[in-house]
Amino acid sequence: MDLSLYSGETLGLIGPNGSGKTTLINVVSGLLYADGGSLLFYGSRIDRMSPHRRSHLGINRTFQIPHPFYGLTVRENVDIALLFGRMKKRTDLEQKSEDILKLTGLSELSEHRAGSLNTSQKKMLDLAKALATEPRILLIDELAAGLNSNETEVVAGLLREVKKNVDAMLVVEHVMNFIKKVTEDVVVFDAGKVIFSGRFADAVRDGRVREVYLGTVRSS
Repeated sequence: MDLSLYSGETLGLIGPNGSGKTTLINVVSGLLYADGGSLLFYGSRIDRMSPHRRSHLGINRTFQIPHPFYGLTVRENVDIALLFGRMKKRTDLEQKSEDILKLTGLSELSEHRAGSLNTSQKKMLDLAKALATEPRILLIDELAAGLNSNETEVVAGLLREVKKNVDAMLVVEHVMNFIKKVTEDVVVFDAGKVIFSGRFADAVRDGRVREVYLGTVRSS
C-alpha cells in the first residue's frame, strides 16, 4: 500500500472489520514493524524507531480498547502523559492539564480513579492522554466504537476541535456516517489494500466500496 498524510489534513480511513486499519496505525505508531517498505515522518525514515521515540517526535494515537492507569486519578493519568511528552515548560503542567480535561469533558471527573470510568469516559481519557503528549500527528482508532448516537455526535465535534491543535489527523473507523461528520477526505481499505482514495461523497457511490460494505446484490 501507499498512503500519505499531509500537514493540515484530516484523513478518514474506513473499511470493514479485519481490513487492516488498526494494523496500519500499529505500524505508524511503532507497536508493529512493517515487513518491508519505508515509513517517513516529515522526510525522515522512522521504520525501526521505538514507539516512545515516535511519541517524542510527535506521533501519538488512541486505542480501540483504552487501558489507562486504573489505580490513578483521571488528572494523574493526564499529568503522566504531559511529563512524558513534548511539553517544554514543566511549570505549565497544572494549567495544561486543566485545559485538556476541559476540552475532553473530564474536568468534573478529574479526581476520580480511572478504573471507575465507563467506556465513553475511558475513551475520552485515552484521547486526553494522547493530546497531552502534544502530538503533531494524531491517529484516532475507532474512538466512536460502542458509543450511542448522542455520544458519537459529541466525539465528532470534539475531533473537529482537536484538529486545531495538531498538524494532521488520521481517523480510523468502520462506520462511514461518523467519518462524514469529521472529514470529506477518505481512504477505503479492504484486505490490507487501498481500494479507494478521494472524497467521501464519491466513496459512497463507488461500486467496489459498496460491495465491500453491502455485499454483492444479485437478482434472481
